[in-house]
Amino acid sequence: MPYTSIGEVKALAKLSPSDLGLQSESEFDGFISKLILYAQSLIDSFCNLPEGFFEPGGIKVIGEEHDYSQPIRLNLRPIISIQTVEVYRGGAWQTLSPEDYTVDYKAGLIMIIGKAPALTGRSVRISYTAGYIETPEAIKYAAAQICVNMLHMTLQRRITPTIRLDDWAIRMVMPEALTQELQGILKPFMRRNVEVG
Repeated sequence: MPYTSIGEVKALAKLSPSDLGLQSESEFDGFISKLILYAQSLIDSFCNLPEGFFEPGGIKVIGEEHDYSQPIRLNLRPIISIQTVEVYRGGAWQTLSPEDYTVDYKAGLIMIIGKAPALTGRSVRISYTAGYIETPEAIKYAAAQICVNMLHMTLQRRITPTIRLDDWAIRMVMPEALTQELQGILKPFMRRNVEVG
């Protein structure tokens, strides 16, 4: 499901199909739906998150391996749910029961309670769902506004009326559509990679 809707983009843009040299409402809708996909890609890339992270229900991560440490910091957060936590003991993966660990869902931390695995290197494997139950309002707004910015920049620059989204002109407009204001709105959602040691 997209981060924003065609209707939300149209309401913000206040443009008609003829403004862009398009012949029909359905042609305009098709153009906007492609812009939405580009806006989502721009947001995911800026936030350093996998494609579709902000879609309702989040994304599933299967078998993310970690060195044993306390606490274990998952790569993606917030966490919606934990499917399995496994530790490597005695030459095999063993699934822990939910009573054997605690979870800080917002921070993406797992603390294993009790006996540590015999090995510490890549001895914990976790499957989980990360993201949001519903697309955050700030993300919906940013996606719609990026689309509006692209529409208005296209109009201002008089890029050909029948615009193809893979044209060089659109590719050049896209980064400019992510304004400083929108970057500020997206900053709290950014994933920062921290290397230790």
